[in-house]
Amino acid sequence: MAKETVCVTGANGFIGSWIVRTLIEKGYTKIHASIYPGSDPTHLLKLPGSDSKIEIFEADLLDSNPNWPERVPVDESSWTDLDFCKSMQKWYPVSKTLAEKAAWEFSEKHGTNIVTIHPSTCLGPLLQPNLNASCAVLLQLLQGSTETQEHYWLGVVHVRDVAKGQVMLFEKPEASGRFLCTNGIYQFSEFAALVSKLFPEFSIHKFDKETQPGLTSCHDAAKRLIELGLVFTDVEDAVKETVQSLREKGFL
Repeated sequence: MAKETVCVTGANGFIGSWIVRTLIEKGYTKIHASIYPGSDPTHLLKLPGSDSKIEIFEADLLDSNPNWPERVPVDESSWTDLDFCKSMQKWYPVSKTLAEKAAWEFSEKHGTNIVTIHPSTCLGPLLQPNLNASCAVLLQLLQGSTETQEHYWLGVVHVRDVAKGQVMLFEKPEASGRFLCTNGIYQFSEFAALVSKLFPEFSIHKFDKETQPGLTSCHDAAKRLIELGLVFTDVEDAVKETVQSLREKGFL
């Protein structure tokens, strides 16, 4: 039986490209790829097996929470603090949060079911030609950055797992609500130490205190997805694959 047509928004971005690739690998033959007007979708049309399966559409569519209780593991009930982000002029998380709130309001008003997936910092091979923000975090760390990522960090997830999670939830009509997608929650300082261990040839800054004050570590924060069968890629492998891709793309 032929699979239904799927629309992927932001399809030529880091996560979107991996969702398109995952859909192709799972046998979907009609993928409507929505991209920002004027942006380049060329790499999507070069994905293995993409011939005649992808149709490009241009469309302009429109996680920080410092007030989350200390020592309480972050879960799906955590929302970005809009007032805090506005005071810091961090408009990207503001726009993402308002968009999700509008989706939930629409769902309640019209009786539709929606699912949202919330990834932590996404790493993995870059399918797109440009450097995305999440991989830039690792690149800057390798280059000696002392930025603590205080209000932006929860943990790491392989972009392939995010794509698999998206498609998994799409294929489960009974799925509903918000889903965290991260291979654990921990301090950015712990991540920096891991990267330093994996790549000792780089002068990576050693953080001597908590980078996310009050953040509680949790190895199974994405338990809703884990219970549905998603197996997360080891953080070490995600880091190694990202570094290899950064080198191949000429960013490192």
